[in-house]
Amino acid sequence: MEEQDLKLIFNAIESGKCLAFLGAGAGTASHKNDRADEPRLPTGGELAAWLAEKCQYTNGTTYDLARVAEYFVYQSSGDRDNLIEALREKIQISCPPRPIHTVLAQLRQIKVIITSNYDTLLENELTKYGRRLTKNTYNPQYSRTGHFLGKAFADFKEGDVILHKMHGSIDEPESLVITESDYIRYLANISDVDRGMPEYFRKNVIPQSILLFLGYSLQDWNFRVIWEGVLAGRMPWDKQRVSYALMKNPQHFQIRYWARQQIDVFDEDLTDFAVKLAKRFNLEIPQLGINKKVASGAATAPKPKIKKDGPVKILFLSAHPEDLSRLRLEAEIRNVKDAVRQSQHRERFVIIQEEAVRVSTLTSLLLQHQPDIIHFSGHSSVTNEIILEDESGGSQYVPAEAVGKLFAQFKDTIRLVVLNACYSQLQAKHIIEHIDSVIGMSGAIGDEAAVKFSSVFYEALASGKNLQQAFDLGCVNIKLFGLKNEDVPQLVAPNCRPEEIVFV
Repeated sequence: MEEQDLKLIFNAIESGKCLAFLGAGAGTASHKNDRADEPRLPTGGELAAWLAEKCQYTNGTTYDLARVAEYFVYQSSGDRDNLIEALREKIQISCPPRPIHTVLAQLRQIKVIITSNYDTLLENELTKYGRRLTKNTYNPQYSRTGHFLGKAFADFKEGDVILHKMHGSIDEPESLVITESDYIRYLANISDVDRGMPEYFRKNVIPQSILLFLGYSLQDWNFRVIWEGVLAGRMPWDKQRVSYALMKNPQHFQIRYWARQQIDVFDEDLTDFAVKLAKRFNLEIPQLGINKKVASGAATAPKPKIKKDGPVKILFLSAHPEDLSRLRLEAEIRNVKDAVRQSQHRERFVIIQEEAVRVSTLTSLLLQHQPDIIHFSGHSSVTNEIILEDESGGSQYVPAEAVGKLFAQFKDTIRLVVLNACYSQLQAKHIIEHIDSVIGMSGAIGDEAAVKFSSVFYEALASGKNLQQAFDLGCVNIKLFGLKNEDVPQLVAPNCRPEEIVFV
């Protein structure tokens, strides 16, 4: 990409009129260009081949995801739920966000992002960087395909962002558009006027936007449907506005064809592009060791926040319903107690353990103990719920939004919430609205990795390390023991600086 082309894209972003389309190439972009062995999401072809092997598909090419998924449902299992579980196994892996996700999450000039991806990497990063997110997901029950719900774009405040997932999301299984039948139903429900674009988006946003396609394969028919929808939203005098597409190794005829459609196609690696964006807009990419530059003469950072009076209370809450798999919760609390006991400031920390927590007792426990830190160990769901116990010891699913509102009533005392449960970063986004710092898990995490993280994390806090240092040491400890979940824990603290928070 020439410097002048890059400048045009930067100007489009800076204008606040740039609309990003994020394709499957974003999930497969390298974390570091020399890290071919790093965990990443599968491509559509790889996912199709994996499903084909799983259901012994032999009816044609194995890279056609829609057809293989159709076969999986109707010829192999007969149950769509089995397909969803298989997809979760492959998509909800311990995959760190790509640099392009991290950069997009910080670019507050981009207010609308549309994606056909099923994964949740982008929304996790948006939450981490304090973006107030309105996520709208395709649902076959909506009266109009792809209709935007939520507030009008004009009502948005600084930092707000719309994420429209036009083919569904893995955390909302009923929304996924993946089989041939799904696509036929999806296209059949599209009116001739809208072409799959939400009405407000078509009428108000498209005519004013410069479009930036990231990680789409332009020869893919799915992209063609998206683009036809985009064209349908433009008035004749708007169709000369140039859009941009970044992809790896485009063919010459593709570049010529799309140039006639007012799309300038550039051969660009998304990780390299993310680095250029970070340098231009002074953004961080922790995965690559890129930090924001601090202006010379900047104001001195405030002194660390230290609790001065009384002990630091850590309230360990655990729930292990009888109808779910058993977790090593006893091992975790035992290891944390041992770690704190040998730390420098052990006398300043009090660990309070409450097991078999029920919804009916949760509020009472908070009132009774008034904790500084809440640590939850147990199960959470991919549908945005924390799982406690009911009166008979079975599962009771509690909406994360309700938990967040409960914690808000104790925001003057609670300084940190740790959700040591699989996929709990989904729940963290509701809690972070009320509590300054939350640690959640971006994917599945094994029992042993969870224990290794917690023990060193709390030992570091009790040794006087700040929150960021303690978190980093906990993640490193997972890796030291040869485990593969060091990227799963996520520290979300958009309204404070974790490196300034110490507890002793």
